[in-house]
Amino acid sequence: MPRLPTDGIPHPWDLTMHWLDEPLPISPLLQPAIQQHMDLAAGDWRITLYWVVKKKWNHKLKIPVNRKYAMLLKPRGELFFRALELCIAGYNSSHPDSKDYHNASDWYLQLMQETRNLDNQEIQANEASGKKPFVQDLYQIIKTLKNQKNPATPSTSLHFYRLMEVALSLEKQDQFNNDYWKPFLSALSGWIQAIDSPDCHECYVDGDRIVCQMGRGKGKMTLLRLPSKNIF
Repeated sequence: MPRLPTDGIPHPWDLTMHWLDEPLPISPLLQPAIQQHMDLAAGDWRITLYWVVKKKWNHKLKIPVNRKYAMLLKPRGELFFRALELCIAGYNSSHPDSKDYHNASDWYLQLMQETRNLDNQEIQANEASGKKPFVQDLYQIIKTLKNQKNPATPSTSLHFYRLMEVALSLEKQDQFNNDYWKPFLSALSGWIQAIDSPDCHECYVDGDRIVCQMGRGKGKMTLLRLPSKNIF
C-alpha cells in the first residue's frame, strides 16, 4: 500500500501526518502471529489517515484500496478528522491545557500516537472477550461526555484527557458546540455503530492463526494462517 501523500498539506501538518504514517518497528520478542496482527492493523491505520487527509485537505484524494474496505474505515476516518478539528479549536482557545503543546498539530500528533499505542496494547494482550463489552464501554464514554464529565484520566490517556477537558469547558459556546463538539460526538457515535454492525468482527490470534469471531453461534473464520517453518 502506498505511503500517505502529504504534498499540499500545510506545514506543520504535513510533518504530523508523515510521522503518523510511519511504520512501527518490528519487535522480535512478539509472537509472529501477534506481529502479523499488528501489521494488518497498521494497514487499517494508514487507510484511516487517508480519510483524514481527504476530508481536511484533499477532497479528490483516492483511497488506494477497494471501495468496500475503504468504506468500512470511513467512520473511523470521520472520528479522527473531527478529533483533528477539536485540537485546532482547543488550541486556539488558549485554554491552560493547550499550553502543553507547541501548536494544534503537535497536540494531534500526541493524541493519535497515544491512540495507536493503546490499540496495539490491546492486540498484544490478545484477550478475546467479544464486541459487546467493548461497545458498551464506548457508549458509556458518550454518555459521560453528554453529562459534561471527562471519561478519561491523565494516567491512561493524557492527551485525550486534556482534549476533553478543553472541549467540555467550551461546549456551552454556541459556535464551538455547533461547529466542533456536536460533530465530534456524532462521529464518535457513528464509529461505535460501525463497530457494532455485522460487518465488523472481533479478531485475535489463536495459535498460528489470526481469526475473526463471526457472531454468536456462527463460529470463527481464519483470516490469516502463518506458514509453518520446516526444520531440517
